[in-house]
Amino acid sequence: MTDDRRAEARRILLVGGALGVVALAYLLALRHRTDYPGHFLAGYGATLGAVGLLALTLPERARGAAFGPVVAAATLLCVAGGAGLEGSVFRLARFDPVDFFNQSLGAALAGLSVLVAAPTGRVPPATAAFGSLVSVAATAAGFFLAFR
Repeated sequence: MTDDRRAEARRILLVGGALGVVALAYLLALRHRTDYPGHFLAGYGATLGAVGLLALTLPERARGAAFGPVVAAATLLCVAGGAGLEGSVFRLARFDPVDFFNQSLGAALAGLSVLVAAPTGRVPPATAAFGSLVSVAATAAGFFLAFR
């Protein structure tokens, strides 16, 4: 394994570890509120998928130093999309600011995850495949926990 691959693997483990610690802390501290980690995981998974897809399709001029602001803007758009979904499609009784906070926290961590895993916007195929799997798994787990 090359040094670049080792560094990439360490970054991916760091990101996955952070995601796991936050979700586990929610589950242990607030066992009766599975919707909290559910919204967190759903926000993470959906944003990771959207920002990861964006990273794969960006033109070369949007990579490098410009990549950070692009990821920040895309993450904010995902947070806005989460607010729209929370206020319309998933509004069971009323807009829940705690649910919105939790999905926004997940979205912010996803944006940071992309910057940690691919700081210049150049995404190796193995990282893209792993990110896709994590995105789908986190979104599905989030949906399950939020509507349990």
